[in-house]
Amino acid sequence: MSVCTTLIWNLSIADFAGTLPQLLKDLTPRERQVFVFIREDMRNSDIAEVLNLKLSRISYLVKQGKTKLKQGCLRLGLY
Repeated sequence: MSVCTTLIWNLSIADFAGTLPQLLKDLTPRERQVFVFIREDMRNSDIAEVLNLKLSRISYLVKQGKTKLKQGCLRLGLY
């Protein structure tokens, strides 16, 4: 990887790290909780069991969370 590419990559990561809290504040506490489990490689069915929710509710929370994150990225010029 060239020095220029590395610099751009590192700046992009720093920019994203700075904006991540802004993106996450758009999520409800339950949506954030679900995304934490997803980040830990849990399947939706396992998340539903842990949170004592229906699988359809987890699917809905994931869909809503993705929509909010995408809208936030668009708003911040990241997408």
